[in-house]
Amino acid sequence: MTRLRRRCNRAGAVLIIASASTSPIATRCGRDRDGRPALPSVLRFSTVARMSRSRARRRAAAYLLLGAFLLPSPGLAAGEFTLEPAYPAPLKGPAAAKGAVIWNHAINFLYGSEGAGAPVPVFVTLLRDAGWDVFRLLRPRMSEEPRRSAAVLAATAARLKQQGYGRIVLAGQSGGAWLSLMAAGESRDIHAVIAEAPAYYGTDHPAYLKNGFVLFDYIRAIGSGRIMISYFKDDPYDPGGRGQRSDELLAAHGVPYLIIDRPEGFSGHASGNTGLFLRRFGACVLAVAGDGPMPTRASCESDWGEAPSAELPLPPKLPLAAPDGGPADPFLGKWYGYYPDGRELMLAIERAAGAEVEALYAIGPGLDPGQQPAAIARAGRVVGGALVFEERGLSTLRFDLRSDGMLDTLWIAADGASRLNATLHRLP
Repeated sequence: MTRLRRRCNRAGAVLIIASASTSPIATRCGRDRDGRPALPSVLRFSTVARMSRSRARRRAAAYLLLGAFLLPSPGLAAGEFTLEPAYPAPLKGPAAAKGAVIWNHAINFLYGSEGAGAPVPVFVTLLRDAGWDVFRLLRPRMSEEPRRSAAVLAATAARLKQQGYGRIVLAGQSGGAWLSLMAAGESRDIHAVIAEAPAYYGTDHPAYLKNGFVLFDYIRAIGSGRIMISYFKDDPYDPGGRGQRSDELLAAHGVPYLIIDRPEGFSGHASGNTGLFLRRFGACVLAVAGDGPMPTRASCESDWGEAPSAELPLPPKLPLAAPDGGPADPFLGKWYGYYPDGRELMLAIERAAGAEVEALYAIGPGLDPGQQPAAIARAGRVVGGALVFEERGLSTLRFDLRSDGMLDTLWIAADGASRLNATLHRLP
């Protein structure tokens, strides 16, 4: 018989341990450096081979009787599930926050790096900035099994609810989206689910077909909450037809839902992690997480990223260089695109003489208050077929022409500590 016990680790965090030989032990953790009760940080479960749905419910209920969470743990050991704040800023707490969001990362593969190490997608910052406390649940590779992980997620949501958070939102990408939908079918504590490209069974044929028919079983089990699921074109995990079938299943249960089915401008399994997704569908994510009317696909349509928005600081008149037969000619004109963090940019070549150019580099506002829009005059030159702007005290910009007429862009911070890539298209 598997029993549960609880103990404090060296850092004062509660570990809830499943074992076949120990009786339940209730222990208390210490206090933090300010004398406040220490919030336990780690939920730890041993590897369990298989778990039926009824057993998962019983296990989740047992977990609810033990412990509270959370502070970050120093590492992710085999068998441990760790709930930690997703961002460095202090949490608001149950009384002040709109609710709690639990971010669930993609699947852990048996070999390779832990999926827990992946950054939280940029769209989740919208929820943080809107007043939600955002956590992430880290799943260890050695304990990766969907039914067990979904049971832990449901128990985690119930514990946060018990602590006073009025609304619990589960969000995830790929395997994390899959688990979020599973947990929503098992728990009435889930207010909303934001699921990006749910998948769990890889890309090998025919096993990847399970990413369709097994997923439908879990969606069919959802009877409450507000559900948003996004599917994208050119996703190797997607067997096709999932958007329409998801629509039918959720409509049959009367569950408020929004299906984003292969929207234009997006390609690939990780499309929901991009700045473009944030800009086009971020408002709908906030609406789904809220209590108001459920947004529709039509109300979520946006052409952001196709042409400069009013937020991009451009002068009323923008002179453009004329061709002179020099190596800079292929780069002349106005180029537009956006960075992965959701900031749009434009490069306009104002003057050119041989390989030397003068240009306007404009960038739109970011999500953080310190990321203000700016328009900067830059001087560069064509070097080895690339247009390079490299000036003391400024970021380095490199532009390479592609065979399809697009412009690959590399931005490197002035201190060299960070870099971003973008793809620009020429404006008429």
